[in-house]
Amino acid sequence: MVLGTGIDEDVMRRAGIEKADAFVAVSNGDDNTNAMAAEIAKLVFKVPRVVARLYDPVREIRTIRSVDGGRLPHGDGIGKNS
Repeated sequence: MVLGTGIDEDVMRRAGIEKADAFVAVSNGDDNTNAMAAEIAKLVFKVPRVVARLYDPVREIRTIRSVDGGRLPHGDGIGKNS
């Protein structure tokens, strides 16, 4: 187990994100943390499959555009691969 903030890159490294095939951000009701953690996983660490639970639909669209370069995924949620 690794304890720390989910958006801290050092914590993510200690948890093994550099070898991860997937990353899921599902903190309790905190869209900002989930969106940022997903963006870090996808853009910094190049994790191929990234999913984040986001409650605010506006934030969801903005995060998808940020992570996927404007390409909307199929279905609901960030980073679902087609």
